[in-house]
Amino acid sequence: QNPTINDNYKEGYYGSCIIYDLSPNTTYYVRACATNVVGTSYGEEICFTTRKDFGYSDGEINGHAYVDLGLSSGLKWATCNLGANSCEERGVAYRWGSITENGEYYSEMEDISGNIQYDAATSNWGASWRMPSESEFKELIDECECSLVFENGIKGYKFAGVNGASIFLPVNEGIMDLSCYWTSTPADKKYMDSYLKEAFVLRFTSNGPYTLYYNKYFGYNVRP
Repeated sequence: QNPTINDNYKEGYYGSCIIYDLSPNTTYYVRACATNVVGTSYGEEICFTTRKDFGYSDGEINGHAYVDLGLSSGLKWATCNLGANSCEERGVAYRWGSITENGEYYSEMEDISGNIQYDAATSNWGASWRMPSESEFKELIDECECSLVFENGIKGYKFAGVNGASIFLPVNEGIMDLSCYWTSTPADKKYMDSYLKEAFVLRFTSNGPYTLYYNKYFGYNVRP
């Protein structure tokens, strides 16, 4: 607090100054100053906290990191996809209701969230982890600032929460319309006659993310 020219400083021109290389999730105190032959005069102090970067986590469960985005539900999201080792990796593609890559899809009509037999997140990462529902993906869209970004050269969507935390969901390069993430929510009969073969996904297009239903046979990513 109360920084002076004896601390870290940067010269500005025409009344503006850009400060680079700030650390994530860090509180800074800044104030402007002007120096002439009489001495140095300081302006009002400003305090701000930088956002948490994609690599930030609030903790781990069963060895897998999660982050709190400040959502109304209190839901915590994994920092990377199921089967990935970093936030920019796509990870493993699963059919709906399959707990292994290229496994059989589940054709029954029920939400599989938390069911160790059919929920790939619960089966592979253990209790407390599960596939999100359609409504939970909608909460992510509604309550976060969504933007298309590049993380280490990988295209994806950043979801930034009101508390400054964020997660990164990578998408297909060049065929983004085919980039989907499974929800645990099956389509019901009001949507189509073949509802037993359909489940909701989070889909990404150039117009942004939204939810709709696709065939359970397709292989898509899972974000626990």
